[in-house]
Parts: sequence; structure tokens; C-alpha cells
Amino acid sequence: RKRSSGFEDDNDNREEVNDNDNDNNDEPQQKMKILKKRKMDPFTKARQKAEEAKQAQLQHTQKREDDLLARGERQKQKKIRAKKLSKRTKRGQPIMKDMIEDMLEKIKKTT
Repeated sequence: RKRSSGFEDDNDNREEVNDNDNDNNDEPQQKMKILKKRKMDPFTKARQKAEEAKQAQLQHTQKREDDLLARGERQKQKKIRAKKLSKRTKRGQPIMKDMIEDMLEKIKKTT
């Protein structure tokens, strides 16, 4: 059994659709109609503000990730430098080669 949808005959709906297809011949008349003004969307400003907040959050997150990577790289370089400078000879004297190279790198960075 078919359930009725409240309409006695489904063909009536089809005829209405077909009637709309015949209206395409009236296109020049439709062009002459004055277009209605669209109503302002009350949520436009809220959507725009939410979008800006989302972009700011993404930028903040990206900056934070970049800072973490840079911090990790600096810590790695600092650890390598400290290891070089803490090297000693058998008698406890610092290895001058590493000390001089470190001083030379500092001079190159500043100039």
C-alpha cells in the first residue's frame, strides 16, 4: 500500500512544475521587473568578527609553533657550544682551539 501524502493526485504537482517551465518564454518581461532590495543579514557583523577572531587565533598558534622550534634550535646550539667550551686537557686546562673558534664566531656574528 502507498501512504497518501495528503494530496489526492500526485499529477497535480507535476503539472505545476511543467507550468513553471513554460514561463521561460517570458524572460524579457522578467528583466524589466524592479528588483527587490535584499534585507540586511543581522549576523553579518558577528560572522565577520568571528572570522577575524579565528584568523587571529590561527596566526597566534602558528607564531607560537615557530617560536618553539626556534627555541629548541637555540637550546641545541647552546648545548653544543657549552660542550665544546667545557673540554679540558689531562691537566685541566681548557682547549684553546675551541675557545678561539668560539671567539671568532662571536666576532663574525657581530660584524
